[in-house]
Amino acid sequence: MQDLQIKLIEAPAELIKYLRKNSLIVWHDPSTNQPHNADPIFMFQEIAQLKTFDSWTDTVNFSKETSTPFYLITSGTNGELLVKEVHDNPLVLGFYVYCGSVDFHKQWAQKYSKLIKVCDGPEENTVSFTRI
Repeated sequence: MQDLQIKLIEAPAELIKYLRKNSLIVWHDPSTNQPHNADPIFMFQEIAQLKTFDSWTDTVNFSKETSTPFYLITSGTNGELLVKEVHDNPLVLGFYVYCGSVDFHKQWAQKYSKLIKVCDGPEENTVSFTRI
């Protein structure tokens, strides 16, 4: 394990390339493709492969069809419905709730063991992803 840590410190560019190639972020938000989400999309694409959905049911269907492990980001809108459907899927590594009502969404999200964070800004998510 110590050798791995040394290699990661010595070669962060290679780590970023590895994560981009081998990690997947699935983002559900009814407004994902709106102009105000252009910067968050760019930030997440800098970290990993990104798949976006504006429908929570399409996100559920994708989670059933994919063979790639992924981190899930969901908006507060329909987030609880989505997480309820996909949480037990072993390919879901963890999930984030990106919302405007943090306290409200923490109430349901904390019931799930794969919760990583409930936050109100993409920058907070980006920092968390880079630490995983």
